[in-house]
Amino acid sequence: MHSGVILNKTKKKPLRILLTNHHLISYQGSENFTFTIADFLTRNGHQVTVYSAYVDQLRNDFENLGITIVSDLKLLKEQSFDLAHVHHHINAYEIRYYFPHLPIVLLCHGVPFLEHPPALDLKISQYLATSERVRECMATKGVAKDKIIIFRNMVDSEKFYPRSEISPKPRRALIISNKIDSDSENVIRQACEALKISCVFIGQRFRPVDYHQMPLLLNEADIVFSLGRGVIEAMLCGRIPVVFDYEGGDGMVTPSTIMQNVTCNFSGNLHNAHYTVDELISILSLYQADDALQLRQIALENFAASNRIGTLLDIYYKHIDTKVDELSETDKSMLASFVLSIGETRNYAAHCQRLEFKRNPKLPLLRRVKRFLESFYLSA
Repeated sequence: MHSGVILNKTKKKPLRILLTNHHLISYQGSENFTFTIADFLTRNGHQVTVYSAYVDQLRNDFENLGITIVSDLKLLKEQSFDLAHVHHHINAYEIRYYFPHLPIVLLCHGVPFLEHPPALDLKISQYLATSERVRECMATKGVAKDKIIIFRNMVDSEKFYPRSEISPKPRRALIISNKIDSDSENVIRQACEALKISCVFIGQRFRPVDYHQMPLLLNEADIVFSLGRGVIEAMLCGRIPVVFDYEGGDGMVTPSTIMQNVTCNFSGNLHNAHYTVDELISILSLYQADDALQLRQIALENFAASNRIGTLLDIYYKHIDTKVDELSETDKSMLASFVLSIGETRNYAAHCQRLEFKRNPKLPLLRRVKRFLESFYLSA
């Protein structure tokens, strides 16, 4: 039996899950989280259908698992599901509009606009938050804290595991970032140079890499600079992480600081520190190779997908047979307006993409979609 499979001791029925993420364009946080959930649900005998309006690089990964992935929710409105697991409030509006009686589990990954809970009461069956900080943000948006369960990130520990031991003294640093600013980059370079640590930067500004090669790249490093999921992947590979990126940092993760960092999902928002070169040198001097084994064990206990999927399924089974109350007539009318507005926005976005393609046919689809999303959500 695959070690990612849990035994169904109570013989509960296989579920039909509609899983959504606003975008599945590239291998980043919520996208990888969505794929991991789909992967482990499928391993455990459940039927998963994935919806996202924006799909690019991850399509083959889902299809290789035999998972149907669609970009038009209307194609699914006649199908029957036991529950919808939703990421991002835009998808929550759409799911409730097309599936008025379907139980919804809504997971919020962070605090940016797209992660906020819906402004309308969509009769969400269960709210999930990836960290205490996210739960606090959800509470400020009107969700009662006692209605929110902390469900932390989950990573496939069979892909991310140590293939080699780290050095007694740090010799190699891997910096994983798509957004790091030049000042923070230079601080890292100068601090590592002072300590004779070689640096490899990967990400959009540097060298894009195939995500499937990430475990190998992590295993070539001693120290890994990253945020969120990248920190967890580093620990599972037996590396020492430093939480530091474009929004600042929370320093080196150690056995004594890890659970404090967990409350912000390794986002850098615990302290938002912008280090000087000397300060970062002091942080890197805290490196203890022996911490790697303990950090990996803590990561396995808290983030290994093979452990976490059972908890998620327990949440699903709790809500699959609960009755979903009707929305008020006012909320139904507002919901219809929201969904129509979302559709109109996408139509214009597609039109603009076609125009841009005519002007510059060599510009990859991924960059065109990202350009639109960035301009749209930065202005929101």
